[in-house]
Amino acid sequence: MANASVRAVPMNSFAYSWDTHRDIPTISWFMKSGYTQQYMDSFTPDLGTDYEFTRGIYSTSTSFVFNQEDPFWPDANGNKGGFGVKKTNTRTEYEFNYAIYGGIGVWMPCPIFKSISYYWNNSQVSDANFVPKRIGLILKNWKTDEEKTWGYDGHAVAYTEAEDKLYYRANNQKVQSVRDLGRDWFVYGAIFNFKSDATSVNQTIQCYIKDYKLGYGYNAGTAGTYEMLLTKEQSWSQLKAMLNSGVYEFQ
Repeated sequence: MANASVRAVPMNSFAYSWDTHRDIPTISWFMKSGYTQQYMDSFTPDLGTDYEFTRGIYSTSTSFVFNQEDPFWPDANGNKGGFGVKKTNTRTEYEFNYAIYGGIGVWMPCPIFKSISYYWNNSQVSDANFVPKRIGLILKNWKTDEEKTWGYDGHAVAYTEAEDKLYYRANNQKVQSVRDLGRDWFVYGAIFNFKSDATSVNQTIQCYIKDYKLGYGYNAGTAGTYEMLLTKEQSWSQLKAMLNSGVYEFQ
């Protein structure tokens, strides 16, 4: 009988510094390839922050996002993934919501969700640079296909410098509201709220989100002691079939 190998990663890996972000394994939790995307209307998340994810009155365009790397996720070869956001030759304020979701993935169970972290880069120094004001998740129940949104209030102040900046979200109370949903719920997608302020003269702005990772954790006391086996990358319908059968397939 041939030896079988499966992919194992540390049982706990989540972001609370540059080093810990770097060490999170590269895992395509959803949308391994291609882009299933949506520009979302204003909404208030079901869980997490009480602040609205606003779509501005002048932000009905669906051309803010560009340069979508495929895959979106960083990989073990050093590719950072991500996408860019832009506005062209304008002085107008813009704020919009952008979601990516579904596809093929490993699918993170909500009870292990621990952090979101990513790098943000501005192509130039400007007080009109987009800022990742709020960030969130789409959560889905595998038994009922019910969906919920979770949000984290971010940075309302523009980040003007033209250099990489690491953002990470690991607030225990807000994160716990996702974990408390239980094991019938999975992370199904990501939501981003971006804002660029108005200016007195026309400007062209380009900013980029890269190296987006979801951190996870079971018991902090077991870090470095145990490992987690990753199930195979599969569609949402295949995940449901696997869970219904009780026979798990691994990478």
